[in-house]
Amino acid sequence: MPPGVTTYPLTIAPGTGLELPIRFRPSGFGPASTVITIDSDDPSGPHQVQVQAYAPSGRLAVTGSTYFGEVDCGIAEKTVSICNIGPCDLNVTSVKFRRKRRHFKLINNPFPATLPPGSCLGVALQYRAACDPECCELVVKSDDPDHRRVCLDVVAYTRCQPVCEREESCRCGHKPGRETEGRCS
Repeated sequence: MPPGVTTYPLTIAPGTGLELPIRFRPSGFGPASTVITIDSDDPSGPHQVQVQAYAPSGRLAVTGSTYFGEVDCGIAEKTVSICNIGPCDLNVTSVKFRRKRRHFKLINNPFPATLPPGSCLGVALQYRAACDPECCELVVKSDDPDHRRVCLDVVAYTRCQPVCEREESCRCGHKPGRETEGRCS
């Protein structure tokens, strides 16, 4: 029965009963219990009823690859989905790189956000090609009691050509015929 508004005092006829709705508003996840005291004109005094409940949480799941592998010059993007596979709302407080990286960035980051059960939001990871291998960690924080913080390795690299012979074969903005010496600008 959904909770309703009941005004007190109530009168209950002898030999009858009355169902009263009780609203449970948890302050956290997991088991909760309390005692409800019923005051009445019963000569035996107030009655107590033990009430127990369980407050489930949202459950964090991250899908999609954070491995770019070899990327030709230019920009590459990957999208990872931050999902709630639990029965209740999930509060994702942040999605960000652990440390700022010159060649990685998040595009249109929708977090912080609350995800209803069964929903996902995508966040795009962008890599701007550089000859040096680049890696970092993507950190997702939420109120999932089992996974408050999830860290994902993000890896990308670009293999530079030692010599650019023709304009169309040049990588990383080097001029044709110029030695790259394994470094890209």
